[in-house]
Amino acid sequence: MDKPFYLLAILLMFVFCWLIQEENQLWDQQRQLLKSANNKATHDALYAASELNSGHVRIDPVTASNLYIQSLQLNLGLDHMMQPKSGSPVYSGVRIVHFEIIDDFSGRSFPFIYENSSFNITKFLRGPAVVGVIEVDTPSIFRGSHSRVRVPAIYEYARAS
Repeated sequence: MDKPFYLLAILLMFVFCWLIQEENQLWDQQRQLLKSANNKATHDALYAASELNSGHVRIDPVTASNLYIQSLQLNLGLDHMMQPKSGSPVYSGVRIVHFEIIDDFSGRSFPFIYENSSFNITKFLRGPAVVGVIEVDTPSIFRGSHSRVRVPAIYEYARAS
């Protein structure tokens, strides 16, 4: 009489562990995809940099923001509302939760340690940079209907010391 109960308990534990593994793998795949796209987008946004004759770098905020958004749309298959198109590898709309430009005209002198406690970012910057943080919701079996994936990226125009 006890054997069917034990077999059922073992089967349920196996299925539960398998589902947890699937959810973790899905979350990790989404994070890697977003990290790669965000790295490319911050790199592309830095194309808005122009070096002035005095050796100072200025990053145009409008151009940088547009390049950042266009790169995310291209690399993640998003429409103009940052929602996934058919065939997109993401499951929900991408939200840009932080975008920041740090150039020679932002009131900081390089090098310095950049810290943003809201997004747990700390990085030693040797030159002008673009900071971007994006997030998406992914399907979740055990955490309610969705789990949030948030990914930061920084790309800098590093100067030789």
